[in-house]
Order: sequence, then structure tokens, then C-alpha cells
Amino acid sequence: MTVSESGMTMKNKIFLLFFVLFNTILLVFVSNMVLQVREDIKALEETMATKVDLAKVKVGELKLFHQEECTRCHTERKFLGPHASSDDLMGAIKRMNTLPDAHLSQHELDKLHASMLVEKCLHCHGKDTLALMALKSEGERMQTVSRMQKKEDSGILPGEVGDISKSFNQLLGF
Repeated sequence: MTVSESGMTMKNKIFLLFFVLFNTILLVFVSNMVLQVREDIKALEETMATKVDLAKVKVGELKLFHQEECTRCHTERKFLGPHASSDDLMGAIKRMNTLPDAHLSQHELDKLHASMLVEKCLHCHGKDTLALMALKSEGERMQTVSRMQKKEDSGILPGEVGDISKSFNQLLGF
């Protein structure tokens, strides 16, 4: 071995040492990042949003028109019983609107009618469950109402399925 070959060997040793040291530091850095990501994922799993949370973000609190506006004059008890049909309900709303103290616009009448139809769903479901309808497409909402109508104690008449689905659209802002 000559002097120039031994110098080259020394350069190779220094390069190899530097390479191993650099890779070791890089490995420690990447391992640390992986551990941090694992901790972040565990923290996310504890605070993941539920469907109810998503529905609240999309539409806020589901507000039924009659529970906000009509309770100034009527008690909640007036709204607890199921209504015979949407035609009877619309007739009652029109009669109520002829009273001197009830001045409702057509838009308010439509919202009231929609609200009273959706009230039928509250006999079995809570407002959070109804708010989940905001996450469904119009077709999925129609299928859900149709499926619920087939249940024994639903109180939903076959002709009201489309009306209730449209009512959800109106109340949810679609």
C-alpha cells in the first residue's frame, strides 16, 4: 500500500463514518416523527366528530317553526297528539290564520305546515336523530320516511311520505 492509497482509505473511512452518523441521526429523527404522529392519531380518536356533530355543523340546531312561533299563544300540549292527515292539518292552519291575532305570511304558513309534519317523527325520534337527515340526499330522505311509514305506530299516512320528505328539505334549508 502506498501513501496515496492509505490517504484514500482514510477518506473512505471518514466518508463512511459521516454516512453512518448522518443515517443514524436521520433514523432517530424519522422515528421521533412517527411516534409523534401516533400520539396525534390517538388524540384524534378521542375527539372524532360524530354524525350528530356533523349535522349540527351543517344545519345547526333543528328548529321546528311551531315550537318557536306558535308557543307564544299555544301550549306545547297542543302539538303532542298526532294529526289525522296533512289535509286536516292544513285546514286547521288556515282556520287559525283567519283569527285576528294570527297574521302569517304564505312562507310562514308553509314552514308551519312543514314543521307540524316533521313533528310526527318526534314521537319516536329526538331532534338529533332528525338533524341527521341533513346528511342524506333527497332520495335517501324519501327512502327513510317511506321505511318509517311502514312501521306500525308511525302515524304517517302513505300519502304523507312525500310531504314529510319535502318538509325536511324546507326545514333544513334545502
